[in-house]
Amino acid sequence: MTDNEFEAPTFFWAVMPVVGGIATGVGLVLGLGWLGDRLTPAPHSGSTGALVSAADKIQRRLG
Repeated sequence: MTDNEFEAPTFFWAVMPVVGGIATGVGLVLGLGWLGDRLTPAPHSGSTGALVSAADKIQRRLG
């Protein structure tokens, strides 16, 4: 095979890997962000307030 026989790929085949890589990166960033938010437990302000209130009552009795 000589250099004269070489034919470059079409524009579509040259650009699609770049577009696919960018789409994959954006998809991973958004997907992992969504998954992290989904798996992180929401803070429960009511249970924390009850715990602080109970601990305060115990300290008053002991102190």
